[in-house]
Amino acid sequence: MQENSKDEFLKIARQYLLENIGDDVDVVQESVEDFEDLFYFSYQSKEFLNTKNFEDKLIGQGPIFIIKKDGRIVSYGSAFGSREARIDVINKLNKERLIRIFQEDYDIWETDYDLVINKIYERDKERIISMLLKYKTQYTLTNQNKETSYHFFNKDQLQKKFKKLPLNLGKLFNDSLDNVLVELINNYPYCEFTLLQESK
Repeated sequence: MQENSKDEFLKIARQYLLENIGDDVDVVQESVEDFEDLFYFSYQSKEFLNTKNFEDKLIGQGPIFIIKKDGRIVSYGSAFGSREARIDVINKLNKERLIRIFQEDYDIWETDYDLVINKIYERDKERIISMLLKYKTQYTLTNQNKETSYHFFNKDQLQKKFKKLPLNLGKLFNDSLDNVLVELINNYPYCEFTLLQESK
């Protein structure tokens, strides 16, 4: 997909807006930035683009990027400026590239991966447990009324769990699974893990 021209990326952007926002918005041409690895755009109501009347202006939308190499689209809220969002995308893509050495199809914007620890070096166990506590790894409990509650693992619980491997830690990492994986890869070379994802 990398070889697409600016016009082709604009077409992809407009198709995304049509399918996800509606037909009453369009790309703000002045916002478009064509970077080496990303295509950036924002959108506004067609009414505002025609009239420049402030009453017709949409507020609250944030930066949107097309990742050139594979066409994925990443959208941010209005709390992010375009530069801040671009830095975030690049940082995430760099983490994703590292993690894909171990999990080929990993998508850093997906959140439904279960982390399974298959093997660890015994001397690393306590440090790995401390790292999981730092990232506030969670688990769920369901009561007889089928109500689910969320809880943070404590040290004792993790120590008990690590007595038997493989260990499925689930998917509740407070949006920090990528950081957990990067730490495992960089600091614990004898740790073997798998990411499980429900088939869609």
